[in-house]
Amino acid sequence: MKIAKQIIDCFNRGNKCLIFGNGGSLADASHWAAEFNGIGPVIALNDPAKITSIGNDYGFKYIFFQQIKDLGKSWDLAIALSSSGRSENVLNGITAAHGMNMIVIDFPRKGKNTQEVQNYQYQLLHSVYILVKEAINK
Repeated sequence: MKIAKQIIDCFNRGNKCLIFGNGGSLADASHWAAEFNGIGPVIALNDPAKITSIGNDYGFKYIFFQQIKDLGKSWDLAIALSSSGRSENVLNGITAAHGMNMIVIDFPRKGKNTQEVQNYQYQLLHSVYILVKEAINK
């Protein structure tokens, strides 16, 4: 699977993954990042103090943009989770990552409605995690 390979390559280069999204997607990102303890550096952009301070100072549409600017570096991996693919703050995060020469994964969406997309993304996150874990632990 291409996403798992991109993550493995990222870890092998000594880089990290930054994962982000809104609402349930951010909760999934947080859970997923925690699963990687001891496997590789994955950071969910979920710190409420950062989110609210960036939202207050610059606007909610910049909450991921600014965190990526602060934490990202060239060849890191940015993983964007969005059920609709149209969330302005997620799109701005993708823009920031591209501008920093990061590798971007706009997580795939499949389904007829939000619930189906969320279920698909959740299952895909789990599958990717299992593939990466098995490859790293060989």
